[in-house]
Amino acid sequence: MGSKAAVNVAGIPYAISDARLVIAGYAFGNQPFSKEPPDPPYGSPLNIEETAVFAYRSYDCVPAGSQELFELTDLDFLVADGLNGRIGSRAMAGFRQTREYVNEALGLLSRHPPFTFWDLDKSEIKDMDQGASGEDSRLWGLYRAWFVLMSSPNSGVALTHKVLHHRLPHLVPLLDNETAPRLGTQARSRGLTSAWAQIHEDLALQASEFADLEDWFQKEATSRSLVPLTRLRLHDILLWCAVTGKRERAEALGRSVLSSESA
Repeated sequence: MGSKAAVNVAGIPYAISDARLVIAGYAFGNQPFSKEPPDPPYGSPLNIEETAVFAYRSYDCVPAGSQELFELTDLDFLVADGLNGRIGSRAMAGFRQTREYVNEALGLLSRHPPFTFWDLDKSEIKDMDQGASGEDSRLWGLYRAWFVLMSSPNSGVALTHKVLHHRLPHLVPLLDNETAPRLGTQARSRGLTSAWAQIHEDLALQASEFADLEDWFQKEATSRSLVPLTRLRLHDILLWCAVTGKRERAEALGRSVLSSESA
């Protein structure tokens, strides 16, 4: 484990043990599958007892629409609805009109050696947040793609980040209308320029803690034949559960999940 037995997301503290419970509950927690079947019956009832509580299996576990790293497809946009993206016909039509521009922007990332968001220098994020860097910056293509999606009808902060994160989970932070205010408030208190900068600071200052959480979750997910998550998504889960009041439920679910493994 890292040097501290705690992790902090946008000023909200978690003991590492509690963080693991919340993440496990969010990813693996189930609830009864209680849909009443229609009448008259056609064949036997469905043999399904449980379904997921949260969105890990409807979003993170859905494969990307293309094997090309920097190419968005219709599926990459639609899968955001698995994380409550609230996609409507106007948003979908707008994406289909702007997809060529988004993919052109994302393609610029291939000019640079592979990198992750948490390995960036904070000056790179600051420069891009202030519109200071030019097209030679390795973040330019990412910010250009963000700009295009944000310019599209009915595609706001939440939908834009959910689409881009699903395609590039190692590069794009996740934030939505629930977490953005907390990130913005914390960023201003720290003298930072944006929500992205706050997320980057959290990950940079607690690199070993988030690396440990990432490694731990990879083992948990792999043992269930499910999908590992990057520390960007783990940060989002912890923050989202805290600001939406879901932390207690996720923690209880995680305790049940992890205790059943050790029994």
